[in-house]
Amino acid sequence: MFTKLYSWCTSLGLKISEGGDVADYATYYSNYFNETPICTSIFWIGMAIATAIALFYYFGICNFVFQLAKRWIWLCVVAVVFVATLFSTIPTIVGHDADDPQNATGVFLSAYLTEEGLLNGTDDDNAREEIMQTASDFREQFLKKEKSTVMRESLPMEMGVANGCYAMVIFIVLSFAFKKHTKHGSSIPL
Repeated sequence: MFTKLYSWCTSLGLKISEGGDVADYATYYSNYFNETPICTSIFWIGMAIATAIALFYYFGICNFVFQLAKRWIWLCVVAVVFVATLFSTIPTIVGHDADDPQNATGVFLSAYLTEEGLLNGTDDDNAREEIMQTASDFREQFLKKEKSTVMRESLPMEMGVANGCYAMVIFIVLSFAFKKHTKHGSSIPL
């Protein structure tokens, strides 16, 4: 269910299907995003961030500091929700690579497990070499480029932006629920 939440607004739907320019990687994408709870995890991480910040802002700040109970501060807090969710979603999706596949996490661990499953199904040396090369290329696109903080694959960024937007929506909904229960924040956001 949560995979569909991200498929409609990112390139995830295309990448987990058999078509498109990433057909060689469809199995790797599908095994990670359909067979693991990563989409569920990132969604709940975003919701937890939105809820924690909403609770802190309304019951911590708006009850005690009148000067910070303003609409422009509220907009800054919405931006903080987005940025915090974005920068926690991307590393959660990607994980980290390790020399020992057992120590890898995220997309890297899933790629190693998918590669292992595909290798167990074939005895042909050429096919095995092709599987290992495809798996290596798949993992490599999630590594950061030299002298840059950007990776070649844009899907984690797309999903991070989508998750940040979902978190902002939850924060706004919670704002309307919490504002009546504060001393100074009853007029925020409207």
